[in-house]
Amino acid sequence: MPKGTEHQSKKTTKLLNLGNPGGGKTGALACLAKAGYRLIIVDYDNGLDILINLCKNDKKALNNIYFETFTDKMQMVNGMILPVGTPRAFTDSMNALTKWKFPVSR
Repeated sequence: MPKGTEHQSKKTTKLLNLGNPGGGKTGALACLAKAGYRLIIVDYDNGLDILINLCKNDKKALNNIYFETFTDKMQMVNGMILPVGTPRAFTDSMNALTKWKFPVSR
């Protein structure tokens, strides 16, 4: 029977990175990648450019960033922004998380 010190949570941190615009969320992610943490990012707004730019001179940090982008096509209808057809980004991302493969060893 395994001990608590052998539980996978000792090796894994799950983080939902929320905050106001300009609050330092992207900078915090860059610091984590540069410190050797593996980031697995579900991107809903195609907005990883700043993070990649912050890490562009650090190949190890860039190699710690795994991502997949999920977006829905949008259109303007009577002054409102609405999805074109049935929105799929969230559902597709949840399905991808159950199948996501990435290197386990460092």
